[in-house]
Amino acid sequence: MPIRMSRRAFIAGATLFGVGIAIDQNDYISQYVHQFGISAIAAGRNFSVAVRDGRVYAWGQNNFGQCDVPWNLPRITQIDASDNHVVALSDDGEPFVWGGQKYQLPKLPAIVRVLAFSELHTVLLLADDYQTFYLLVDGDTTKPVIETYKWPVKIRHLNNALVDDFGVPFIDEDGNCGSVKSSYGFFQLQFDIPIIDLTSGIFGITAKGDVILIKRYIYTFGAGSTTQNILTQDELDGIQSRLGINIAQLHDVREIIFDPANVGSYVTYNSGNVTWYAPPEISSELKHQLMLPFPQETKVRYLVTGSSHVLALTATGALYAWGDNTHGACDIPRQLSL
Repeated sequence: MPIRMSRRAFIAGATLFGVGIAIDQNDYISQYVHQFGISAIAAGRNFSVAVRDGRVYAWGQNNFGQCDVPWNLPRITQIDASDNHVVALSDDGEPFVWGGQKYQLPKLPAIVRVLAFSELHTVLLLADDYQTFYLLVDGDTTKPVIETYKWPVKIRHLNNALVDDFGVPFIDEDGNCGSVKSSYGFFQLQFDIPIIDLTSGIFGITAKGDVILIKRYIYTFGAGSTTQNILTQDELDGIQSRLGINIAQLHDVREIIFDPANVGSYVTYNSGNVTWYAPPEISSELKHQLMLPFPQETKVRYLVTGSSHVLALTATGALYAWGDNTHGACDIPRQLSL
């Protein structure tokens, strides 16, 4: 089963920003970050984005205008980045998009979560009822095609870790896993035991911080018919081997994110410490690019990956960037330095 890397803008356990509402159990993480100015980071394809004191900064490759931050943005609390575009959320729940195809977002109810995903200009918005999704996809005109979905209960966790064809995975407040799947239907993701968090699409994190892999997904088509697929042990073992990890040996985990080369993984623990795991056969060049640039004891608040690089925000407010810097995605602006 092919794996696609995570480009998340927020670590698992962070508050879902927007309209002053926090629905996650670990909102203290984001509260601490606000003390140091930088409140959000995102990594796209060869470019980076950060928010400091409500202002957005973007740097790196700008072939689609993804680093041309609109001059008239209000105070921003949340961002996410995909291959060639950025989506941002203001503190009053209004979303903004730039880069890629340029269009004006329609007037929608207040939004609490924004995600940018896929190579196309695609944005997922979660309304402030925590049940309604708005999926915006590029059309042939200057206006996006809008698809609306309503989940039966409130959403607790949501990310844009794309795995194969699973869509955008989430967990509702009852602990059920699902995935927004464009206009075709929904996936339901099943694990052997209940999970409280979903990371990189296929990893579930239990209340104890243990990690388990998805075992089955059930796909419900628009017409109501269903199909299901059970992942074999060989497939699951192959995923672990490719990422250089053994999930049975991981405990007290907060987040797992695939590295940009898609041959290893960054594991963040509840303590804030991060470890990079990779298979032994990885090349020395990749090892030099992807190894952590800070001491092992460093506490990290946010860690995100793009297609070529990694950003990390530490507990003390320091911003790090490493990986392929061909397009300047790791050249952190001086305004974001401590």
